[in-house]
Amino acid sequence: MLQFKEGNGWKCCYDPEAWRLIHNGRHLFMSVDDRCGPPYTVILDSDYEKLCPWSTAVVSGRTWDDNFTDAVVEVLACEADNREQRRKKRKAREQKSEQEGNSKREKKQEK
Repeated sequence: MLQFKEGNGWKCCYDPEAWRLIHNGRHLFMSVDDRCGPPYTVILDSDYEKLCPWSTAVVSGRTWDDNFTDAVVEVLACEADNREQRRKKRKAREQKSEQEGNSKREKKQEK
């Protein structure tokens, strides 16, 4: 059974039988308003709403696009736990884009 922990500005869920998830978890969502610039949102896992239905996370400001988020995850060591998930989603996006492109070409050839 999942349990929830909460601290100053953060919230997480974990399985108490596998407590290591707290230490090896990954960011799902960040909403940043640190007064160093305009607020922005980083969605590291687009399934965050399904994974954490209890979340009260609010999208504020501008949201990073998927390509930029993918690049940041590849570079930052602290986001290493997100790389596999982001790579799978990127591959699915690329395949979908390729299929849509092929479909458009086929329709164009039919005309």
